[in-house]
Amino acid sequence: MIDIRVAENSEGDIVQELVKQAGLDIVGADWSDIAPYWLIGRIDGEDLATVQVCPAKPIGSLKFLAVQKGLSNRKHALLVAQMTKQGFAVLARSGVHFGLGLISFSDKTFKAAMKKRGGIVVDTGNMVVMPIGDEGWLPPSQSHGS
Repeated sequence: MIDIRVAENSEGDIVQELVKQAGLDIVGADWSDIAPYWLIGRIDGEDLATVQVCPAKPIGSLKFLAVQKGLSNRKHALLVAQMTKQGFAVLARSGVHFGLGLISFSDKTFKAAMKKRGGIVVDTGNMVVMPIGDEGWLPPSQSHGS
């Protein structure tokens, strides 16, 4: 059985590690204040998946869906399906009308699954991370990674 819950701030290291395993390691990111924007998926007491839920209106988003590497195809598929389903349920309860998500170009299976369920590809592009300070974006000389 898959247990999905809202991550607490004390679980930032769990979320960070899962996201890092999925290939996104943002140097300087502070993972200590993540609640209530991340879900964690657990099977048999082991935290195996995460997704960021951003309930902006009218278009919310699910981002950074990450599943621990090395799982069986069945477990991986179940986690992806349940994390996505629960993420969209959170968006729905928040009054969001549409859910947006970024799917890697290499993940054709997930893209096909989302299209089969009514998803429409609206654009392609690159994900860009910008360092943010107290007043907005930081120039490269002041960024977290410098």
